[in-house]
Amino acid sequence: MGSRMGRLVPSRVAVYLWKRLPIPKRWRSKIMWYANDRFLVAVLGLIVNEKNEILLLKHTYRSEPWGVPSGWLEYEDPLKGLEREIYEETGLSVSVKNVLNVKYAPNPHRMDVYCVGEFTSGEFKKSAEISQYGFFHLENLPEGLSRYQRGFIVDFLENRIPNR
Repeated sequence: MGSRMGRLVPSRVAVYLWKRLPIPKRWRSKIMWYANDRFLVAVLGLIVNEKNEILLLKHTYRSEPWGVPSGWLEYEDPLKGLEREIYEETGLSVSVKNVLNVKYAPNPHRMDVYCVGEFTSGEFKKSAEISQYGFFHLENLPEGLSRYQRGFIVDFLENRIPNR
């Protein structure tokens, strides 16, 4: 049962009440919603162009400004959420094909959903969050890219099957 509720009511008591109280299903759902901890879900994109270069964005608010396109999901499909985030922040259109990996990240507590896709069209427009963009070959990744993202990108590009 919910971890917040578990701090207040022992688990076996909560389960006993859950099974025996005549509560309508919609109320049970609300109880579960409020009783459970929630955390963020981020979506990150490994977006390539026809030259197999990776799309990187220069963020205005990060100490290591270069990174893959990313954003927070808003109760939506991760693939569509990434497409929305990239378009909102850059004006670029992409086609996100599938989820590549999901990892837990501790600060802040969240799930990172890594997706892979392709650049389709669009003209770059600066935003409050993004000042520049570029497509980069593996041997030409920019300074200011975190070691973690650099490693993930290198692994992805080295193991990518062309035209997939």
